[in-house]
Amino acid sequence: MQYIIMGIDPGMSVGVACLDLNGKVVMLNSGSAKGKGWIIEQAKNAGIPIIVASDKSEPGDIVKKTCTAFNAFLFAPKKDIELRVKRIIAKDQNIKNPHERDAYVAAFVAYKHFLNKFRQIEHIARQKGIEDSSRLKAMVVLRHSLDEAINGKYSNRRYR
Repeated sequence: MQYIIMGIDPGMSVGVACLDLNGKVVMLNSGSAKGKGWIIEQAKNAGIPIIVASDKSEPGDIVKKTCTAFNAFLFAPKKDIELRVKRIIAKDQNIKNPHERDAYVAAFVAYKHFLNKFRQIEHIARQKGIEDSSRLKAMVVLRHSLDEAINGKYSNRRYR
């Protein structure tokens, strides 16, 4: 199962977007009157969320509760992402509606926030002969040091 970044746009219609740790869309969906259970099911079908993201500086309760359900990192931008910026970010994606767009933008902005760290981890992993750096990325996002991740100095079975 792969680690993912999940963007959520809550409301009467809910949008969910999941990206892999390379920024590629692995799932994009939306639905009316969907709750936390539906959101969690969408995530489980796509992977293991290590980041749950909002496009709002103050994420809604459903975003926070979903984040807690996965023990993930909660990402929120410093200020709400403006509509014109959302349109620019999402223009080349095959997005059906504003809810999916907002969820995608939330996930994408979170990915961009961690991109330099992810590149650094990939570089170090290559130097150390580690083929798959996704576990290392997940551990660093979830507050482990890179040294702990590389040397297996952790107690949580979540990463195995």
